[in-house]
Amino acid sequence: MAPEWSVAHYNLGLDDLLPSVTALAGELLGSDLSAPAWADLQPWRYALPNTLADAAAVAQGQPAGLFVTGDALAGGRVHLALESGLAAATEIREYLMAAPESED
Repeated sequence: MAPEWSVAHYNLGLDDLLPSVTALAGELLGSDLSAPAWADLQPWRYALPNTLADAAAVAQGQPAGLFVTGDALAGGRVHLALESGLAAATEIREYLMAAPESED
């Protein structure tokens, strides 16, 4: 659910939330979701950060092989955290490809 909706409904329990959540999701997906096989509620008051991590500051570790990723860089949204991880994976690959081979 969107941040504003989540804040407005934060204090409600699963039994109160489920009908509206399934109705909204069902409308979005064009499906009847009114009888889910399973449902759970995990409220997380601090899921959306007020500020993001300083990307330039954490990037300073990259020359030493330290890469930072996650929702602290991406606004607290799961899909953005995933994109952050995928971008870091690309950067790590490039870092490893540029590294000289060890003579161990």
